[in-house]
Amino acid sequence: MSQSHYHGARWIRADFHLHSPGVYSFRFPDGLSQKDRNELIRRYVDQLQAQGIEIAAITDYQHVRVEWFVPIRDAAANKGIYVYPGVELSFGGGVAGKHGLHVLAIFPYQANPESINRAVDKLLDDDTTELLLDDGRHRDLKPQAPIRECLPRLRQEQDCLFIFAHPHDSHGLFKTYSPVEAADVLRSLSPEAIESFDEDDRQRLHSTGKVTLEYLRTIAGIENSDNHSIAEIGTKAHDGRLRRTYLKLSAPDDLRAIRLALRDNALLVRVGDPPAPDYTRLLRLTVEGSGFLGGMDLTFSPELNVLVGGRGVGKSAILETVRFVLDLEAFSPTEYRERLVEHALGSGGKAILTLCQAVRPGVEREFRIERVLGEAPRVFEGERAVQLLPREVLGEREIPLFFGQREMYEVTQAPALRRRLLDAIIGRESDQQRRQVKKLEEEARRNMRAILERQERLAQREDLEKRWQEIEHQVALYRQYGIAQKLQEATALTRDAERLRQAREQFDQARSDWHEFRQRLSERWASALSRLGQAGSAQAALLQEAARLVRHLRETLDGSLQQGETSLHQALTEFDRLLERWEQERRPLDEAIQRLKQELGMQLPDPDVLIRLTQEQETLRPQLDLLRREEAAIVALQQERRQKLGDLREQRRQVFQLRQKQAEAISQALRDRVTVQVKCRSQRKDFAEALIAFFSGSGLDKETLHRVAERATDGLDLAEWIRQGEESLVNEANLTPSRARQMIRFVEQSPPRIYDLELLTPEDEVEVALRVNETWLPLEKLSAGQRAAAMLLILLTRHDRLLLADQPEDDLDNRFIFDDVVPLLREQKGRRQIIVATHNPNIPVLGHAELVVALEARDDRASPRVQGAIDRHDVQDIVRNIMEGGDEAFRRRAEKYGVNLEGGRT
Repeated sequence: MSQSHYHGARWIRADFHLHSPGVYSFRFPDGLSQKDRNELIRRYVDQLQAQGIEIAAITDYQHVRVEWFVPIRDAAANKGIYVYPGVELSFGGGVAGKHGLHVLAIFPYQANPESINRAVDKLLDDDTTELLLDDGRHRDLKPQAPIRECLPRLRQEQDCLFIFAHPHDSHGLFKTYSPVEAADVLRSLSPEAIESFDEDDRQRLHSTGKVTLEYLRTIAGIENSDNHSIAEIGTKAHDGRLRRTYLKLSAPDDLRAIRLALRDNALLVRVGDPPAPDYTRLLRLTVEGSGFLGGMDLTFSPELNVLVGGRGVGKSAILETVRFVLDLEAFSPTEYRERLVEHALGSGGKAILTLCQAVRPGVEREFRIERVLGEAPRVFEGERAVQLLPREVLGEREIPLFFGQREMYEVTQAPALRRRLLDAIIGRESDQQRRQVKKLEEEARRNMRAILERQERLAQREDLEKRWQEIEHQVALYRQYGIAQKLQEATALTRDAERLRQAREQFDQARSDWHEFRQRLSERWASALSRLGQAGSAQAALLQEAARLVRHLRETLDGSLQQGETSLHQALTEFDRLLERWEQERRPLDEAIQRLKQELGMQLPDPDVLIRLTQEQETLRPQLDLLRREEAAIVALQQERRQKLGDLREQRRQVFQLRQKQAEAISQALRDRVTVQVKCRSQRKDFAEALIAFFSGSGLDKETLHRVAERATDGLDLAEWIRQGEESLVNEANLTPSRARQMIRFVEQSPPRIYDLELLTPEDEVEVALRVNETWLPLEKLSAGQRAAAMLLILLTRHDRLLLADQPEDDLDNRFIFDDVVPLLREQKGRRQIIVATHNPNIPVLGHAELVVALEARDDRASPRVQGAIDRHDVQDIVRNIMEGGDEAFRRRAEKYGVNLEGGRT
């Protein structure tokens, strides 16, 4: 992700327990001492950078060592590292438990170090003795008031946060206090974090009955370096694991943001390695052109992105542009979306979407999809164009779920769209299963066409067999009078005569070609001699010699050609004598046939017809053989069809089972709010409509066909009843005999109809119910807002799919967003990317959006006014000012996490 363009929250390594070279226990690198201040500062900051620490707090004992802190802070700032002023407050035994207590106090980034030191002296030490001794050591604090009183005053005055250091070691919370005492201290001091604080510690404190687990989980467990050398910065380990802490922030210079992260630590704090998204996600959207979004350049967070702003600032335009680039199909296509994209891009405008494809754990590929208005998308990997569709780049499992304005309402109204939504939620597996259904349906149609073609050819068999019998009868008469054999001989002679005639024609053509060849040669010699006789140079003698060569060649070839012509003439003469002999040999047979014709007179057809009859018979023979084989082929095809229709039924059942499994998973995930049920082939109303369309023109009334739709499992059942006849339809479909005959006649009028009928089937029914005031109500009995609530919850259950939603909260109340939507959004952090346009502040505030983009429109162009996570001041101000209920959303967050974003603890 391009950090130069990204403004949202990201995982930042933080270390809140660092010591400067100014403390007594600090070990200097070889060859260096406190006198080498500049080199020590340089190495200190280089070590912070080398360990990837971007937020640090120098917490020297009792006071800020100003002479070290300030130059380190300034040098680090030049490298983009924020070093906060802090103090490790050291209380002795008796003052704080049995062995004493060390508490880290971290102050705002811009706080004055001298003011911090004066506050520590004033509030935490009632002794006139210096806290820092001449040799660099320190003495323990001796406050006049109990630490349960003075530390809260320090927080209130200095807006600092508290971290209990090394709780299991000397001067640690759990070493110096019993569990009951420690629980009391936590309740009174409310630290933001405890070092090496784990679930076992929480359970032990909870077992005292003094504190709730909910409260204890607002205290972060973190790991810090507690270094005493430069080399130890970021490198120390605890239980064999590096002591590393990451905070998810977009405002690393704001202590309020750090406090919020520590309080909301389940979401915003990670010890060890930061999580890395392992799912396909959008990285960046860039728009070029003269349209409303021209010049827009957004880099997205891999988690929750929220687009906010008044109407007409470009929220919907951005989402619809993303849909346009990815070529995603809408649930309810409208011209409004097309116009919105045209307005966003302008004539010739181009949108560019960069995305990261998760191939497998640890392996990613970055693609760029470009689409110009009016053209198809083009996909690039680097600068290389790849012949892939956006869907193929995303992968079937990663196709985004996209819901624009009004689409959610459309889905709640249409059973077919609910089914399609469920399939979209299932993703790749559903797509594969449904493609297999389509494949089997197409195979059944091809099978139908093959059967009908063969049946059509088979219908010719009766005519062909009748003609065969007529020919056999006529040929038998010829045989009876003894003419058949002679005619067969005459037929053979006729064929051979034709062969001789064709050969004679070739002789004539050869002689003509020979004459033509001689003529062309003669013309060439004449032309050559004419040119050679026109010599005009001193070398004319050479041309005369060439002319002699040509004349010699002409004379030689003329002799050969004359000899060839003589040979041709002789061959033709001999061939003509052969033809005369042929006619003499054939004459007796022709005379015998002629006598038979005269004797038979009109008793038989012309004996010449025998030749044609024989030829026709030879033509009919393979046709009849083929038609006899067609019968067997039809039987095989019909058997194959029964198998395919059985496979189709089973495949449709598998699609149902897949839908049912997903519905059960959704119901389990939303068990207290929403249930989803899938009923196999229960869309009887749509099935009846399909039958009405199928039997259009049959005269069957709609009421009759509705009854049939309730009785037949599917079209295959109905087709079988029709084949079995009137009685079967009367018994099985509850038809009157006249209606049954009417249905049979209609189907028999067109051979393909029975096969088309077999493919009709009722679709699965997807039923959704929402719990309202302890009562489960189906969609049909819900208000528009309640329907949208149910569908939105369903969309949020698929954790591995990118979700884009345009104002999904329309018609939803804040309580639903707070109680149902926000917990799901928070649960899905790091598991999917969500990009949502909304007017409801609870989504960015309570959902803790990693990126909020506040849009504005100026000079007919949309542009980001503010970008950042909800931890930034300017983002919070925008939410309060332009989103109705913004203050209430922040109040709710303060109640839940104990953090007032205007200041410190509530």
